[in-house]
Amino acid sequence: IVVDAGNNYGLQTANYVNVGSDGALVDSLLTGSKTTDSAGGYVLSCNGGLVKGCTLAENHSDDARMIRLAYDSDTQRPGRLVGCVITNNSSKSSFCDCSGAVVIEDCLIEGNSVKGNSSLLALSAGAHLNRCRILRNNVKGSSFIVCAAWNKGTPVRIENCLIVENTLPSKSAYAVAMPANASAEARVLNTTLVNNEGCGISYGDNIGVKYPNQFYMTNCIVWANFPAGATVATNV
Repeated sequence: IVVDAGNNYGLQTANYVNVGSDGALVDSLLTGSKTTDSAGGYVLSCNGGLVKGCTLAENHSDDARMIRLAYDSDTQRPGRLVGCVITNNSSKSSFCDCSGAVVIEDCLIEGNSVKGNSSLLALSAGAHLNRCRILRNNVKGSSFIVCAAWNKGTPVRIENCLIVENTLPSKSAYAVAMPANASAEARVLNTTLVNNEGCGISYGDNIGVKYPNQFYMTNCIVWANFPAGATVATNV
């Protein structure tokens, strides 16, 4: 399946591709979608289904969103993004919006741009990010590369990932962050965060840890993130 909506610029008001809980999108290319409509849908919406071995490239949304991955409560199936390449896309908000216990694994996420104050990956309760390479993405607002937020319930897990050479705008933005209003656990395991232009890790706020026993890092490398001295914003 090839989705090329280059001739419909500004007209898209719904999702380009929907994958339901009984569906799968495999070995497909999604490219060329464009929209300037703030009510526009996602390029890819997956609710409890499987997206495997796909490429999302050169999709550009000035006001709308890029990817939605959700847990389907009716069938109790997680949305899964497996072995995909996501590259050279741009979005103003919600680049990859994850709702519930979804799975993102073995993916390459490289060279994408987020224009507004939104994260590249927004993870919520039970989300699992595993064996992914997150490289050379650009977040232009005061936000994060990976944000573990709104995660009351099952912990967010970030494991075996490489988060390298991403660009963030200021020392108020972080490669991996768990905001002060988060209310459960985030666990970062066997993950490397190196040479990100922006701080490395943030938990809570810049004053202190709001939930001191709920952020865990194990066997990680956090090195040479800029600005110096701000790799860990608060206690971990």
